[in-house]
Amino acid sequence: MNIFKEIVDLLEKRGFEFEVIEHSPAFTSEDASKIRGSSLRMGTKAMVLKIKDKFIMAILSAEKKISSKLLRELTNSDSLRFATPEEVEKITYCKVGSVPPFPVLFNLDYYLDRSVIENEEIVFSAGSHVKSIKMKAKDFTKIMDKKPVEFSS
Repeated sequence: MNIFKEIVDLLEKRGFEFEVIEHSPAFTSEDASKIRGSSLRMGTKAMVLKIKDKFIMAILSAEKKISSKLLRELTNSDSLRFATPEEVEKITYCKVGSVPPFPVLFNLDYYLDRSVIENEEIVFSAGSHVKSIKMKAKDFTKIMDKKPVEFSS
Protein backbone atom coordinates (compact mmCIF):
# COMPACT_ATOMS: atom_id res chain seq x y z
CA MET A 1 0.00 0.00 0.00
CA ASN A 2 1.40 3.40 -0.99
CA ILE A 3 0.12 5.64 1.83
CA PHE A 4 1.51 8.83 0.28
CA LYS A 5 -0.36 8.16 -2.98
CA GLU A 6 -3.55 7.34 -1.04
CA ILE A 7 -3.38 10.69 0.77
CA VAL A 8 -2.67 12.66 -2.41
CA ASP A 9 -5.53 10.90 -4.22
CA LEU A 10 -7.91 11.64 -1.34
CA LEU A 11 -6.95 15.34 -1.24
CA GLU A 12 -7.11 15.73 -5.02
CA LYS A 13 -10.52 14.01 -5.17
CA ARG A 14 -11.83 16.49 -2.62
CA GLY A 15 -10.33 19.41 -4.57
CA PHE A 16 -8.19 20.60 -1.67
CA GLU A 17 -5.08 22.68 -2.20
CA PHE A 18 -1.97 21.22 -0.61
CA GLU A 19 1.79 21.34 -0.86
CA VAL A 20 4.10 18.33 -0.83
CA ILE A 21 7.33 18.98 1.06
CA GLU A 22 10.26 16.64 0.45
CA HIS A 23 12.95 16.89 3.10
CA SER A 24 15.75 15.09 4.87
CA PRO A 25 14.60 12.32 7.24
CA ALA A 26 12.70 13.44 10.34
CA PHE A 27 11.75 11.00 13.09
CA THR A 28 10.22 13.28 15.73
CA SER A 29 7.80 16.18 15.60
CA GLU A 30 10.52 18.52 16.84
CA ASP A 31 12.96 17.46 14.11
CA ALA A 32 10.26 17.62 11.45
CA SER A 33 9.29 21.18 12.35
CA LYS A 34 12.92 22.32 12.18
CA ILE A 35 13.59 20.53 8.89
CA ARG A 36 10.35 21.76 7.30
CA GLY A 37 10.79 25.28 8.64
CA SER A 38 7.37 25.27 10.29
CA SER A 39 6.29 25.84 13.86
CA LEU A 40 5.82 22.88 16.15
CA ARG A 41 2.27 24.08 16.77
CA MET A 42 1.48 23.83 13.05
CA GLY A 43 2.67 20.22 12.97
CA THR A 44 -0.01 17.60 13.29
CA LYS A 45 0.76 14.17 14.67
CA ALA A 46 -1.17 10.93 14.61
CA MET A 47 -0.70 8.55 17.52
CA VAL A 48 -1.96 4.97 17.46
CA LEU A 49 -3.23 3.70 20.79
CA LYS A 50 -4.88 0.57 22.06
CA ILE A 51 -8.02 0.90 24.13
CA LYS A 52 -9.46 -2.33 25.47
CA ASP A 53 -9.36 -4.67 22.49
CA LYS A 54 -9.17 -2.16 19.63
CA PHE A 55 -6.77 0.36 18.17
CA ILE A 56 -7.64 4.03 17.71
CA MET A 57 -5.88 7.10 16.38
CA ALA A 58 -5.40 10.30 18.38
CA ILE A 59 -4.71 13.36 16.20
CA LEU A 60 -3.26 16.47 17.83
CA SER A 61 -0.91 19.39 17.38
CA ALA A 62 2.74 18.38 17.51
CA GLU A 63 3.35 20.84 20.36
CA LYS A 64 0.84 19.04 22.57
CA LYS A 65 0.91 15.81 24.53
CA ILE A 66 -1.93 13.40 25.06
CA SER A 67 -3.61 13.71 28.44
CA SER A 68 -4.20 10.07 29.35
CA LYS A 69 -6.78 11.18 31.90
CA LEU A 70 -8.85 13.14 29.35
CA LEU A 71 -8.58 10.43 26.71
CA ARG A 72 -9.62 7.74 29.20
CA GLU A 73 -12.66 9.86 30.08
CA LEU A 74 -13.56 10.32 26.40
CA THR A 75 -13.23 6.63 25.65
CA ASN A 76 -14.79 5.55 28.93
CA SER A 77 -11.92 3.14 29.45
CA ASP A 78 -9.20 2.54 31.99
CA SER A 79 -7.31 0.42 29.48
CA LEU A 80 -5.15 2.73 27.37
CA ARG A 81 -1.65 2.31 25.97
CA PHE A 82 0.43 3.40 23.01
CA ALA A 83 0.70 0.84 20.24
CA THR A 84 4.11 -0.78 19.89
CA PRO A 85 6.20 0.12 16.83
CA GLU A 86 5.37 -3.31 15.39
CA GLU A 87 1.63 -2.80 15.92
CA VAL A 88 1.80 0.68 14.37
CA GLU A 89 3.52 -0.67 11.27
CA LYS A 90 1.12 -3.60 10.93
CA ILE A 91 -1.95 -1.34 11.23
CA THR A 92 -0.78 1.71 9.25
CA TYR A 93 1.96 0.32 6.96
CA CYS A 94 4.06 3.21 8.32
CA LYS A 95 6.97 3.45 10.72
CA VAL A 96 6.49 5.38 13.96
CA GLY A 97 7.02 9.06 13.23
CA SER A 98 5.61 8.89 9.70
CA VAL A 99 1.96 8.00 10.37
CA PRO A 100 -0.37 10.49 8.67
CA PRO A 101 -3.49 11.80 10.45
CA PHE A 102 -5.90 9.96 8.16
CA PRO A 103 -7.62 7.23 10.19
CA VAL A 104 -9.97 6.53 7.26
CA LEU A 105 -7.03 4.98 5.37
CA PHE A 106 -6.51 2.46 8.16
CA ASN A 107 -10.13 1.84 9.18
CA LEU A 108 -9.46 3.25 12.65
CA ASP A 109 -11.79 5.05 15.00
CA TYR A 110 -10.22 8.33 16.09
CA TYR A 111 -10.26 11.42 18.25
CA LEU A 112 -9.32 14.82 16.82
CA ASP A 113 -7.98 17.31 19.34
CA ARG A 114 -9.05 20.97 19.16
CA SER A 115 -5.39 22.00 18.99
CA VAL A 116 -5.31 20.95 15.31
CA ILE A 117 -8.05 23.32 14.19
CA GLU A 118 -6.54 26.29 16.03
CA ASN A 119 -4.12 26.64 13.11
CA GLU A 120 -4.77 28.17 9.72
CA GLU A 121 -2.52 25.57 8.11
CA ILE A 122 -1.26 22.20 9.25
CA VAL A 123 1.67 20.09 8.15
CA PHE A 124 2.11 16.37 8.75
CA SER A 125 4.19 13.36 7.81
CA ALA A 126 2.70 11.67 4.79
CA GLY A 127 3.53 8.03 5.35
CA SER A 128 7.26 8.63 5.09
CA HIS A 129 10.05 10.20 7.11
CA VAL A 130 11.03 12.29 4.06
CA LYS A 131 7.66 13.56 2.74
CA SER A 132 5.21 15.88 4.40
CA ILE A 133 2.04 17.61 3.30
CA LYS A 134 0.93 21.13 4.17
CA MET A 135 -2.73 22.08 3.83
CA LYS A 136 -5.45 24.30 5.28
CA ALA A 137 -6.73 23.10 8.64
CA LYS A 138 -10.33 23.89 7.62
CA ASP A 139 -9.99 21.52 4.65
CA PHE A 140 -8.52 18.83 6.86
CA THR A 141 -11.51 19.03 9.22
CA LYS A 142 -13.84 18.47 6.24
CA ILE A 143 -12.31 15.00 5.89
CA MET A 144 -13.05 14.20 9.53
CA ASP A 145 -16.60 13.18 10.42
CA LYS A 146 -16.25 13.88 14.15
CA LYS A 147 -16.15 17.16 15.97
CA PRO A 148 -12.86 18.08 17.63
CA VAL A 149 -12.62 17.40 21.35
CA GLU A 150 -10.01 18.19 23.96
CA PHE A 151 -7.59 15.52 25.14
CA SER A 152 -4.22 17.26 25.05
CA SER A 153 -2.13 19.21 27.51
